[in-house]
Amino acid sequence: MTYLRDPVNRFISEWMHVRRGAYWPKEYLCNGRNATPSELPSHNLGFNRMTRMLANLSLVNCYNRTGLSKDFVDKTLLNSAKENLRAMEFFGLTEEQEKSQFLFEVTFGVLLAKRTVRHELTVASTVQITDEMLSVIKDNNLLDIELYSFAQELFTQRVVEAETRLGFNTSIYFKRRFFD
Repeated sequence: MTYLRDPVNRFISEWMHVRRGAYWPKEYLCNGRNATPSELPSHNLGFNRMTRMLANLSLVNCYNRTGLSKDFVDKTLLNSAKENLRAMEFFGLTEEQEKSQFLFEVTFGVLLAKRTVRHELTVASTVQITDEMLSVIKDNNLLDIELYSFAQELFTQRVVEAETRLGFNTSIYFKRRFFD
């Protein structure tokens, strides 16, 4: 299971996290070996992170992309991430907290004690981003943007299927659960 987040906001949040002093591991293990410094892209590994984290990297020889075109790597990673997401019993969307909780509870038969809430004020929402910066972020996260669009469609489909199976929608579900 996993949660996905709007890719632009996710990237901005990670960028701010790193600016505050966070760091990521220096080792990137795949297929039993660490990527060499020359295999790791020199650009920001935050770009398309959701796709990379959900994909089977061994399909593109992990981080050693010798002889592989960028187009092949991108398509392979994106398709793999979509397949892995589709195969997950549950995934949620940060921007859809109520529906995510509904799917979680229905999928696993577990009732959470409280309703989950989405905080509108996040680190990403407070950052001043120029149009030029936004364009760069979007251009460099095209895989995550496409993956998130796919995830939104699949998520909606799963919510509708669960509502149909139960015979009532998410709103009614929470009214019954929390008597509001």
